[in-house]
Amino acid sequence: MLPYFEGMAMSSFSKFIEPEIPKRLGFLYFPNGVGIPPKESTQHKNWSWFPVNEGRDYKLTKTLSPLKAYRDDISIMGGLSHPYSRNVLGHMAGDSWLTGGDLRGEYKNSISVDQYAAGKLSKYTRFPSLALSTDGGVGYKSRTSTLSFNSSGKPLPSEHRQREIFERYFSPSGGASTTERRKSLNQGKKIVDLVLEDSKSLEKRLGANDKAKLDEYLTSLNQVEQQVKRNEKWLDVPMDDFDASLINLDVDPVSAPDDYVRSMMDLMVLGFQTDSTRVMTYMMAREDGMGFGDNFLK
Repeated sequence: MLPYFEGMAMSSFSKFIEPEIPKRLGFLYFPNGVGIPPKESTQHKNWSWFPVNEGRDYKLTKTLSPLKAYRDDISIMGGLSHPYSRNVLGHMAGDSWLTGGDLRGEYKNSISVDQYAAGKLSKYTRFPSLALSTDGGVGYKSRTSTLSFNSSGKPLPSEHRQREIFERYFSPSGGASTTERRKSLNQGKKIVDLVLEDSKSLEKRLGANDKAKLDEYLTSLNQVEQQVKRNEKWLDVPMDDFDASLINLDVDPVSAPDDYVRSMMDLMVLGFQTDSTRVMTYMMAREDGMGFGDNFLK
């Protein structure tokens, strides 16, 4: 009898028993710091962002008390920083939080750890990763609205509309039959092929700057092409059952920011629960109170 090979199972994207509990990564970014009592205050130990004492005998503060039930299953670390970011303004840390990139002078970012992990774990799931934020898109230099960056250090657009996220990732059929979905995927492949063909003829007539822009576009298009192929392979594999009745998909982050954040986290839980992806990021707000984050906690 042959030993188990991952390639055997994944050739058809069928479910298989893994040797260990699936490894999952979820990153939540809370910008602009946290207001807590100073060290000289008698309330500092109660509300500190970190536990009292070190090692296994640490004591949770009131800030960390919601984690009490999971105390034996978590590790809380502090004193970490990126060497390139130590002299950078504290309110422009989102760009390098998962990359450790050098943002001084010329902006040179690198791949984020979630995307590196996605490259290793994506063979097990429908989607390599899921990038979420409260504002959506990518933002701009030093005021990013995404935590995910590709291997070239380019930002990957984040998603922020709950209903669109749900329908795209957790209701891919949209009520259509398998035959209809396969037809739609084939149409998508044809469109991608046509665009790629046109871009090759266009490239010969472009200058250096335009070629660089075209390269970025083609990289994004290649990712679309790869996802279409993935969707096709997963077409006949049913998604695990789930109950989404308690997820509010129509929350306005301006009028109800707390409910909005809760619904986004519910979607993250759903992503892990259905094993649709094992890598997710969520940027709760942008730096300096920009975007929807300026309305939080008012």
